[in-house]
Amino acid sequence: MVAYSKPGEKLGESIKYTDSESKETWEFPVPAKFRGMKDCALVAEKYRLFRDGMDVIVVADDKDIKIVKDFPSKNGWYKTDKVTGISSGKEAEERDKDARYLYRGDFGRVGPVARNYFSYGYYNRRYVYVSYWPSNRLGVLGVKDSPGGAAAEKKE
Repeated sequence: MVAYSKPGEKLGESIKYTDSESKETWEFPVPAKFRGMKDCALVAEKYRLFRDGMDVIVVADDKDIKIVKDFPSKNGWYKTDKVTGISSGKEAEERDKDARYLYRGDFGRVGPVARNYFSYGYYNRRYVYVSYWPSNRLGVLGVKDSPGGAAAEKKE
């Protein structure tokens, strides 16, 4: 799960994104230690989703949230953060085997990451998609726990 704000915008108490397809509002609470930072992305591999009507809240322990500093403000080829695999830093050359093409929006967003997207008849693992709305089917499996448990859990 990745969350980022608009380019140049400082992180506040949470990042919110309304899915244009489902009309659900996804919210990622920002830990206090990251508030006020800008041009970064927050990444959680372990999280739970809680639903309240049309609101979906991403809940992760602060220790499980990683920050990607120098998150690019535009689409292009970039090296990736060693821990999260999300694009960061200065633009890179396409011929660099460690470079990945980032697709992001110029808006704030909360949602899953697609890395193995099927496009134009083939799979291309070199693309990092963090711009699709959460309702887009990306091969993420949610498992509903027993009553009183977590609403959903990410599976690879």
